[in-house]
Amino acid sequence: MANRNLKACLKATLLMGTLGAGLAACEVTPTEQAAIDTAFSEPPATTPPPAPEPACYQQHFVQPEAHVTRKIDLLFVTDTSESLSDERGAVADGIDAFVAALPSNVDYRIGVMTGHSAGSSWSGKLYRKGSNPYVLDSQTMDLPTIRSQLHDTLTMAMPGDHASDGGEEGMVSINRAMDDNRMALAKSLGFFRDDAALAVVFVSDENDICAVYPEGVTPVADPDGLEGTAHAHDCSRVAPPHEVDGVVVTPQHHEDITAELVVNKLRALKGGMPLVVGAVIYTDPSTVPHEGENEVGYGYKDMVELAGGVL
Repeated sequence: MANRNLKACLKATLLMGTLGAGLAACEVTPTEQAAIDTAFSEPPATTPPPAPEPACYQQHFVQPEAHVTRKIDLLFVTDTSESLSDERGAVADGIDAFVAALPSNVDYRIGVMTGHSAGSSWSGKLYRKGSNPYVLDSQTMDLPTIRSQLHDTLTMAMPGDHASDGGEEGMVSINRAMDDNRMALAKSLGFFRDDAALAVVFVSDENDICAVYPEGVTPVADPDGLEGTAHAHDCSRVAPPHEVDGVVVTPQHHEDITAELVVNKLRALKGGMPLVVGAVIYTDPSTVPHEGENEVGYGYKDMVELAGGVL
């Protein structure tokens, strides 16, 4: 499952090259065209044929360089519950499929983010295990090293977060990542590059806590009683102002954390660069395991569908 999703995410971020095309034409009368044909097929006459009156147009199209990229940042935003440890490991092991589908000259970087609440020190920040780098860089690391360190990061005792019922706030975390201070930190670590495509892949065996359930769907009971409190605490907030070159372009304001909000902010972040949102989640209620709190990944599913991504 992980391999298939990673390949599909890659295919949705196919790299594009420049495209140049030119069109040129001159409109001449039949008499003028005959004169031109004669000039090329017969010896020169004593009296030169009349030159056609200029009636030309020319068009030239070049695809902007801004649409060209051979760089991609891949971000995994993951539920940190212990119940998902095996699945997270499978995602890491499946990274070979993603890399195998990339052209050989592509510069890719991989990061991990936890689905933690606003009160967690990891919320909206890149996560690493031990002394491993925050960003796994194909330009400085070989594939076996990337695979091994990604596996360690996704499986070895990931930090818990009681306030998010174990890391079930992927939308809250990625939304906070786009705050100015956290974005500046991530960029200083070499991620969210301005000239790179971005693929965001959510991993969870439950819905996002801020999800809006479809009509007629009954949420799976939360025996710990944590999801309701987390929703009330984190799914709306006073967002900090956003500045560009020291100028406030968006003042402090209230926002509700929704799938549409997050997707729109990701699009604004990348501008004209390619963006894909994917998820490794349960999508079919009839195949969700009955034990535990497993359920369809609403919220994540909505973001993927809004972005035209891969489930």
